[in-house]
Order: sequence, then C-alpha cells, then structure tokens
Amino acid sequence: MHWVRDAVLREDACRVRKGALPRVLAALTNMTLSILRLAGVSDLKRTMRSFYRKGSRAVKLLLG
Repeated sequence: MHWVRDAVLREDACRVRKGALPRVLAALTNMTLSILRLAGVSDLKRTMRSFYRKGSRAVKLLLG
C-alpha cells in the first residue's frame, strides 16, 4: 500500500505537515484508490498518468 501511495500518488513528496490538511489529503488519497479499484483499474500508475495528461478521463470515470 505504501508503494502505491508514494510511487503513484507521490504522497511522500507532499510538504503539508501542519493542521488538519494532512488527514484530509490522506482521506482523499484513500478515496481515490478505492474508486479506482472499484472501477476495476489494475494498472494504477498508468491510469493516474493518463488522468494527469487528460483530466476529462477522470471525470468520465467518476460520472460513469
């Protein structure tokens, strides 16, 4: 799980350390991974790269 969070979502590079924001970002990360897994995505890294390049693909996934 840590590899996915770090390598795919680059969580370790995040500089947010104070207040409630780290917990909020962790919750969003968990939600993102859960949605992708429920959608049947097997290659998370490639999928996330395609979302970075073309955000409309992520919206299509969320909206069905």
